[in-house]
Amino acid sequence: MSDRVLSLEDPQLRIICAPIQDVTNHEFILENERLKVALNVFRAERGFGRGIAAPQIGILKR
Repeated sequence: MSDRVLSLEDPQLRIICAPIQDVTNHEFILENERLKVALNVFRAERGFGRGIAAPQIGILKR
């Protein structure tokens, strides 16, 4: 599974994100895994990358 990383111009990156309430929540755990996979795919495709924020792959949480 891979996610498209949104570009800086994408208006979705300007949305105020909801805070995470429970880091043990199953949904949070799955979203965290999506972040890891997306970063690994990005690194493999481009040869660089240190971190990724949830909104960059459409997870509107902070």
